[in-house]
Amino acid sequence: MAFYPVSPNTAFGGSLTVAGNITAQGLGIIQAGGGFNAGVGSVDIPQAGAGLKVAEGANAKQGTFTLAGGATSQAVPNTSVTANSRIFLTAQADSATPGLIGVQSRIPGTSFTVQCVATDTSTYAYEIFEPG
Repeated sequence: MAFYPVSPNTAFGGSLTVAGNITAQGLGIIQAGGGFNAGVGSVDIPQAGAGLKVAEGANAKQGTFTLAGGATSQAVPNTSVTANSRIFLTAQADSATPGLIGVQSRIPGTSFTVQCVATDTSTYAYEIFEPG
């Protein structure tokens, strides 16, 4: 196998295909601006304290919302939602009257709607995954 030394922070255009492993040693970072595909393998994060980081913001795959109360459902605007999105919800800050919550429906490219208890004004986090 040939080894080609590269200066730090060197950018390449096009595609890179590697038959074996890619290793970033030390504090190295591998960035993929157009996407990253692990193929038939797994993404392994062996270092304790390290993990997956997902950007938050308008229409991101991760975020938070607070229930307004007074209704048994509430739409959460997010244009990244698809018909097949898997949406995971978890409480972040319970109100005085938290209740059961779940995904009621999805409007692809627009929002998802959660079913909730009318008196719940808790803050929830969501993570949106797409089936592979």
